[in-house]
Amino acid sequence: MYGQETARCVTSLAIRSACSCASKSMMRFAGDLQHVAVALWSAMNLVVASRQTGPLIRFDVEGRWRDGDALKLAYLIKAAVTRVRQDHVLIDLRRVAAPPGAQGKFQICDRLRRALNANMRIGVIARRDLVDADEPGAFQQCPEIGRFDGEGAAIKWLSAQPGG
Repeated sequence: MYGQETARCVTSLAIRSACSCASKSMMRFAGDLQHVAVALWSAMNLVVASRQTGPLIRFDVEGRWRDGDALKLAYLIKAAVTRVRQDHVLIDLRRVAAPPGAQGKFQICDRLRRALNANMRIGVIARRDLVDADEPGAFQQCPEIGRFDGEGAAIKWLSAQPGG
């Protein structure tokens, strides 16, 4: 879908626009920050595209997950959601695959519960055998997360009132 070159361009544009009125020394710092951001981005094995569609922000994710990708993805989502001030999130993981010989599940639901605010509703589209969609357990103040097989059911759930 999107490659590392796109990630570099997006990161570069975001940093340069944030520092558009800064001094030259700040621009040198922004250049260094850009390299760090690209290194962190490329450290995740997944490719993520996001877009705002009406009242929610959508993340399309693809690739083979590996250890640590769930936490990186959760904080990438947190940063994007904070920036656009949305509290309804749709995460499409249908194009995410487990690595050969992987044991366990992609722990995205647990990581999202830990990273995001309690007032959020997150719809995760993924296979049941891929993600951890169990109840929150010990978490008292955590976002509402639902796992769905299809996009229609997820959008309907996100559109409904909380608790309904």
